Amino acid sequence: MGSFKNVGFRFSSVSETLIYPLVLGHGERLFDETSQANHLKLAESKTFGTGVVKAGLSWRG
Repeated sequence: MGSFKNVGFRFSSVSETLIYPLVLGHGERLFDETSQANHLKLAESKTFGTGVVKAGLSWRG
């Protein structure tokens, strides 16, 4: 079964994401072993007072 989050990364349509700090002992990973996460680089980031991080991403290569 696929998920919406992987579709955006797979088709290079995601350039920005919001990351909410949450610690869980289990759950679904943002990037799995077959993802293209290693092809992304952090272009910019902004941390808000709530701990949320806005990450601007770009594709390597």
